[in-house]
Amino acid sequence: MIACALALFALAAAPAEVEGPVFEATGKVLSVDEKNATVTVDHDAIPGFMPAMRMRFTVDHPEQLKRVKAGDLIRFTLGARGEEMVVLTIRPMPAPQRVSCRRPEHPACAPPAAPP
Repeated sequence: MIACALALFALAAAPAEVEGPVFEATGKVLSVDEKNATVTVDHDAIPGFMPAMRMRFTVDHPEQLKRVKAGDLIRFTLGARGEEMVVLTIRPMPAPQRVSCRRPEHPACAPPAAPP
């Protein structure tokens, strides 16, 4: 009986299913708001979905926000929940992937500052 109650609780607490396609994207974290479970990203173009822009997204699993901070280059996935696009997964990109720069005006593409 306890197992059934726990299973029902897990189903009730599970987020709604993603509707439609899931998109992969890259970008730079501008801010993280753990209290409201959101992240603001200056993201690259998402082929077949939207041009490059700055946007705030709700994060499906807020604990993932502990992995990133402002200034991080990230890889993330987006999916639709009703009218809202939500971040399904988010992770910092390993250093070797940070050398690719397809959009020179992107803040992440700025040359490193000279040491003092």
